[in-house]
Amino acid sequence: MPKLSGHPGMKSGYTDKTSTCGEIGLLSPHLLKLIELTLLDSTYILRIMYELNVIPLALQITNICGNVMTRTLMGGRSERNEYLLLHAFTEKNFIVPDKEYKKKQIVNEGNDDEDLDGTRTQKTQGKRKPAYAGGLVLEPKKGFYDKFILLLDFNSLYPSIIQEYNICFTTVNREAVNKSINSDEGELVDVPDSGLEPGILPTEIRKLVESRRQVKQLMKGDVNQEQYIQYDIRQKALKLTANSMYGCLGFTYSRFFAKPLAALITGKGREILMKTKDTVQAMNLDVIYGDTDSIMINTNCTEYEQVFKIGNRVKAEINKLYRLLEIDIDYVFKSMLLLKKKKYAALSIKKAPDGSLIEEKEMKGLDIVRRDWCDLAKEAGEFVVGQILSGENRELIVETIHSKLIEVGEKVKNNDIPVELYHISKQLTKNPEDYPDKKSLPHVQVAMRFNSKGGRKMKAGDTVAYVVCEDGSTLPASQRAYHPDELAKSETLKIDTKYYLANQVHPVIARLCDPIDGTDAAHLAECLGLDPSGYKHAAKQEEMDDDDALLGGVEMSDEEKYKDCHRFKFTCPGITCGREIIFDGVFTGAVS
Repeated sequence: MPKLSGHPGMKSGYTDKTSTCGEIGLLSPHLLKLIELTLLDSTYILRIMYELNVIPLALQITNICGNVMTRTLMGGRSERNEYLLLHAFTEKNFIVPDKEYKKKQIVNEGNDDEDLDGTRTQKTQGKRKPAYAGGLVLEPKKGFYDKFILLLDFNSLYPSIIQEYNICFTTVNREAVNKSINSDEGELVDVPDSGLEPGILPTEIRKLVESRRQVKQLMKGDVNQEQYIQYDIRQKALKLTANSMYGCLGFTYSRFFAKPLAALITGKGREILMKTKDTVQAMNLDVIYGDTDSIMINTNCTEYEQVFKIGNRVKAEINKLYRLLEIDIDYVFKSMLLLKKKKYAALSIKKAPDGSLIEEKEMKGLDIVRRDWCDLAKEAGEFVVGQILSGENRELIVETIHSKLIEVGEKVKNNDIPVELYHISKQLTKNPEDYPDKKSLPHVQVAMRFNSKGGRKMKAGDTVAYVVCEDGSTLPASQRAYHPDELAKSETLKIDTKYYLANQVHPVIARLCDPIDGTDAAHLAECLGLDPSGYKHAAKQEEMDDDDALLGGVEMSDEEKYKDCHRFKFTCPGITCGREIIFDGVFTGAVS
């Protein structure tokens, strides 16, 4: 089968055809077209499977775990890990625990073990046990860094912790485990004694790690392309299995669910990250951020080779503290914009085989990588990130950003922006009718109107596209959302340009530019053609929840925000009074 990337015109052709699917009725002239598009969908799925080597990878995972391939293809990691442990414990003549089947009110097929840190999204009947703490995230030192940043991370942290401390059902103190299970305080059990024989769990992980090491060694040999691909699939299967072993301990519905063990592993992970931070700081280096298994260091140097010397010194200091845990250099960033936890943009740099340096943009958690912001905001945000990371002097960067925003503001007001750039997409996490507060959720209102027209129904999991329009009403922006088809068919609806500049473009740009000297939220608003007086307290506005920003919190007055709330009223308790008192606030007094 030809590769997906080799299929000419796939992206544009496919998108254009499927966009009309919702309009196809059951009339015979269109029925063949619907069948053709359905077959085309299936063809693309097959091509994707071929491109990703899904079948060979699933087969390798099945061979490793000893389960059934059809179940592997369904994607549940918990079940395949369960089979691997069932085989391992049975071989050692252990009696395995019975599988418990608990009633679930909400079931997400195929995603039953996505949250491996003990935080469940499903609702279960009865009293919920308190979740254990997950990975540690260090408070970031926000700002723009134009010197080299080192990112080091531990190789397979949780599997390595299991091996390092010999954590297993067969090695921990059972009395302490039982006490921890029955305690609401979530006390951590102690690590097993160092003199004990390796447990089943660390032994199985060690086998997987050693097998992968052997396969990777084979890949370095003189092998043809076909053999190389086979070895690569094998090592990926081993890696995926080893890295997901911890998950079955923290997954409530696993046969091998053991919250005390999972809590012990994540507890050691937090301890290791803090110890790593202290070690690095003792070397007179500046730790600017850390997350679960990784740490970022500001090297304060601009020479590529010098950065690696610093990195190797840090590696040596940390790795000598452990037998099996190993930290390594993951990335070197030439510059970085660090905004908050799990949100940063950076320019990574690495050496090519010919000795030249290759730069690549890395972005994590920023608004411009989320789909619930319109493409107009994303494109403006990408331009700003590119400028900030360009390496130009600060004054030129700020001047260029201001010029771009003036251009964007003028284009928006002159209707020179394609309608597609205004589309906002948001996924339904439940069926539209199940949302308690539909008025404040534009995508839910659009879905409800769509469903009321008959035909295909939007349901949980569907992505709803909408635009915010001026419709002649005085309703808040959250209640003026329409499907793009509604806009196209209407002669009265038009894009609410003020909303997009104030609540889509400006919040994205303001957050990105916050650490940059020479500009502020008010100046950025002025460049977009907005009234800057409403942005004087941008620092407070920056902390506003993303969903509030999307719903128009920037421009809503108190009257708009709270118009659906009931004012606090009470009757005077005096025997002869009995009048109704309306409380307007501490400073405004009360009126009757």
